[in-house]
Amino acid sequence: MGDEKKDELAGTTALTVPSAQSGSILQQELGPVKPEEVDAYVKVRESSERLSRLKTFITSWEKQQEEERSLRRSYAQYLIIILAVELLLMFAAFFGIGLEWLKVDKWLCRASR
Repeated sequence: MGDEKKDELAGTTALTVPSAQSGSILQQELGPVKPEEVDAYVKVRESSERLSRLKTFITSWEKQQEEERSLRRSYAQYLIIILAVELLLMFAAFFGIGLEWLKVDKWLCRASR
């Protein structure tokens, strides 16, 4: 029976999984592991690393989008203020001309034919 146990364990390797990040599902020490299980561990580890990179990318992208939105919002507010001031100046000029507060030549207000 002891020989059978040796033959059974001949194709296995003891593997200790490092606890890399908190919350990792692989933070326990494994017993004898077969080569197929090592491949599965490597795949899981690679997937975990890709997920970590993807989270980092998405976080930085969200931050960039928020900053860009705030910049566009401030540009839009400045543009609206400038347009409002321009509109008020134009109304003041037209009312000033109509009420004769402002004196302008007739050719300036006349439409050309």
